[in-house]
Amino acid sequence: MFPVNSAGYYEKGGRKKIKFSNFPDPFPQGNSSMITLPIKRAGNLLLVEVKIDTMVGNLILDTGAPHLVLNKTYFRHYPGYGEILAGGITGSAGSGMQTVVKKLDFGNDLYFSKVDADMIPLGHLESKKGVKILGLLGLNLLKRLEVIIDFKQGRLLLFRCNRGGQRTGTDTAGPALSNATILKLSSHPRIMLVSGLIGGKHLKFCIDTGAETNVLSSGLSKKVLGEFVLERRIKLSGSAAGQKEVLYGRINSLTIGGKEYGFTPATLVNLSQMSAIYECPIDGMLGIDFLSQHTVGINLCKGEVYLW
Repeated sequence: MFPVNSAGYYEKGGRKKIKFSNFPDPFPQGNSSMITLPIKRAGNLLLVEVKIDTMVGNLILDTGAPHLVLNKTYFRHYPGYGEILAGGITGSAGSGMQTVVKKLDFGNDLYFSKVDADMIPLGHLESKKGVKILGLLGLNLLKRLEVIIDFKQGRLLLFRCNRGGQRTGTDTAGPALSNATILKLSSHPRIMLVSGLIGGKHLKFCIDTGAETNVLSSGLSKKVLGEFVLERRIKLSGSAAGQKEVLYGRINSLTIGGKEYGFTPATLVNLSQMSAIYECPIDGMLGIDFLSQHTVGINLCKGEVYLW
């Protein structure tokens, strides 16, 4: 999901260039060095219960969103200070405003104060999933935390970290790092990009916990697409309202972190718009289909993702 400043700006020659909401990274507060939160599932979406000011509800854990995004349904009375447009893999998610929440509270004495957010309509997601969704928990909220997503036990572990990515407490919960496959992240301020290999070609994949399925770009070379085996057409939903018909199938062989994954489910989607907005090639997305096969760790201070 990519909320962007609707005003944008113009380069020479009249070409319009999108720019993102330029929010500061929130700093985690409270006395807890580590907390555990239960993860709820709505289909392939991961939900975490939080308190935003006086309201309690679910945020979708969405590393494909650069920052906090609020559902306009519940926050329309909040003062706005800038207009934005938002989009996702299925197209436009509509217009909204930038705003600020006083407190985003995870409970157990871990919280954020004065968090900037984009506010857009997300009612279609609630209707489809049948659950109250306050918004999206985006990437910049994780920048001073080490996060472990434990799919098997249905829990989210959050560790406070210093600027070097070292835990500030002595907690040893979660699997040992020595047993992990370590993926180095490409340097990018708003998405998590890792390298992968299909058909002998090196590709860039976005790790997106908000994507219910894996995605492969339809604009890749014939050699890469030759590894994609078409099975059927499906309707793909995203952060934008409505659905998009895409091709669904399997990737014969996908290598991530030196490990080969055979017959990986994926959809074939045009990712040129996302690549243009983020100003970097995005060849695919690793969503919950892939991530849920592992316990996943994220340490943005170190620029690393761990797979167990």
